[in-house]
Amino acid sequence: MVREDALNLTGESNMKHTTLHPLAAVAAMLAVAGCASTPPPNQELTLARAAIDEAAEADAQRYAARELTSARQNLSRAEAAVQRNDNLVAARLAEQARADAQLAAARARAVNAEQAADALQQGIETLRQEMLRSSEQY
Repeated sequence: MVREDALNLTGESNMKHTTLHPLAAVAAMLAVAGCASTPPPNQELTLARAAIDEAAEADAQRYAARELTSARQNLSRAEAAVQRNDNLVAARLAEQARADAQLAAARARAVNAEQAADALQQGIETLRQEMLRSSEQY
């Protein structure tokens, strides 16, 4: 379908042809080149590894295995991206790995805290019953 505003009565186009300004083309090429020269995300990788280690110490393999597995997979993907010199992707994956590991650690700590609270509650109940038996004897 032909737009009426694009054609004049003789059927010729009224649209103007635009050309890319040479400076804009240079700026675009520099922007692309700047992306390619992004340094490896060493700090992000280090933080992700540390978060995974912390999650493992919190027993995340037992209580948050899915999140810990995701963290490890994202870290592996990040390391592979660094090898391909795809450092922007590597940084994003390393940050995701860190977030997954932190979530795994938090979930594992929550389960551990809940279990400790349950054990404490059970101990309190046992003491209460012993006190009742002792008071009944006297």
